[in-house]
Amino acid sequence: MISYSGDGYSLPVDIQLRGRDKEQINRFAQALFRYTIELGGRIFMAKNDFLLPDMFRQMYPRYNEFIEVKKQLDPLQIFLSDMYRRLMQVSL
Repeated sequence: MISYSGDGYSLPVDIQLRGRDKEQINRFAQALFRYTIELGGRIFMAKNDFLLPDMFRQMYPRYNEFIEVKKQLDPLQIFLSDMYRRLMQVSL
């Protein structure tokens, strides 16, 4: 439902932080994410903190199925991560 794997290529991008401000990196990341969406690709969610919820939903269109399963298995929402809160909890 929210698997990163699939047919295609995986291209890692490492950005040196020294000498750049967070906004400069964010602008680059958002442009890269938009391009990735255009090509039908996905971002490995655990490796970045710049992905926005709306872009996540475009990359992972079956995320609602995951949320429904999580609600069934974790109705008290005991198991949460910062990534889950940032990308998926907005849709609960």
